[in-house]
Amino acid sequence: MTDPYADIDPPRGPWVWLALGIHLVSFFVPFGAEGERILSGYHAFGYSLAMLVFGPLFGFTGDRVGWWLMIAIAGLPWLANPCFWWCLIAYADDQRRVAAILGGVSLGFGLLGLPFGVGGLRFPAYWVWLSSFAVPLIGLALTSPRRGRRSG
Repeated sequence: MTDPYADIDPPRGPWVWLALGIHLVSFFVPFGAEGERILSGYHAFGYSLAMLVFGPLFGFTGDRVGWWLMIAIAGLPWLANPCFWWCLIAYADDQRRVAAILGGVSLGFGLLGLPFGVGGLRFPAYWVWLSSFAVPLIGLALTSPRRGRRSG
């Protein structure tokens, strides 16, 4: 007896939407505190992006080592975001190899924040943000390629 559901593709949408939802939640989870003001994940997102874009402009004057170190601390982990977004697009399009590579790269970039102290319990937004990178990789491990489509 044949399986009547054998030709139905496994769902991709739930994994993509779950990862995107967790990623968006990380923007509103507290990231840390600055005096009495509580900073949210979107503060860290904006600060890291600003360091990545504007940091090199200031890195050529004054304390060069300090500025380049700040760019490495704040800017490089931010690169996990575009890798993650591209991973979701590739995953939704069933480009499994590309999605797996980009998911691993985004997780790697995200983990670059750990040596600089943003991984403690005081930074819940970091952990939510980082966990959003693992969701597509879990989805890739638990689902099979679509039939009739080239993976990769």
